Amino acid sequence: MGDGQLPPEPQNLAEALAVKSTGQDSGEAWCATGAAGRAFGGAVAAHALIFTMTRLPPGWRAHSLRVDFHAAGDITSPVIYQRAMTQSSRRFASARIDALQADRLIATVLVSAHEPEPGPRRSSRPIAAWSEPHESPAARGFAAPRADADIRIPFDVRRARPNSAPNARGDRCVAFWVRARAPLPEGPGVFDAALAWCSDFSLTRVSALAARSPRKSQLATLNHSIWFHEPINPAEWLLFELSSPSTHGTIAHAEARVFSLTGRLTATVGQTCLVRPC
Repeated sequence: MGDGQLPPEPQNLAEALAVKSTGQDSGEAWCATGAAGRAFGGAVAAHALIFTMTRLPPGWRAHSLRVDFHAAGDITSPVIYQRAMTQSSRRFASARIDALQADRLIATVLVSAHEPEPGPRRSSRPIAAWSEPHESPAARGFAAPRADADIRIPFDVRRARPNSAPNARGDRCVAFWVRARAPLPEGPGVFDAALAWCSDFSLTRVSALAARSPRKSQLATLNHSIWFHEPINPAEWLLFELSSPSTHGTIAHAEARVFSLTGRLTATVGQTCLVRPC
């Protein structure tokens, strides 16, 4: 299929997240179609996370991930992932994953993981009281991907409405409820990879809206980072609070805080975006 043919459409999220091993430290996977027909960056992050966790002992969890994007990916050929373990100790490990197409480096992913240990547990709360998922309409337009977009089809995405004024943090933000439409099989890094996938749905759009950028603007993700705090199940509702607190020139910063249905902070996301009027 590397001759310009499109890959088969994934029937479910588990297929979309799959990485085929091609060697001890190499693998490949097809990416879903993202903005402007390019390979979806959230898929690259998800694949790299799973490919790292398959190398680690059972029960370990990723605690952070960072993707630096170097070039647009092509959906007509699979992405090749090359893994190098950069740290390996009794409780911590780190890996660098290079994502390539046609010998061109399109992204570099750094994944850090650990063996969970007992300790204190605390969590921030959402900025506002939001409408419950069953009270929230399907997300349309605004910052959400189209309902028929390949990257969104495996997920139910709903626009949350604020039921109270923002708390003392005071950020203006938008929020979405997100869950996978079908349960995922348990596997190394699979649940966190699903979160990584949908963490890249809307932050660039939120940055453009906050910057009041013209409709015809060049938008791109320069880097994308995730800090994983608590285990999640992507088949259960997750609340994404998104904001863009800073724009300077053509560079914007966007953030997301991801909460469980019970209000626990499960992940924090940061993204540097290019927002350039055409």
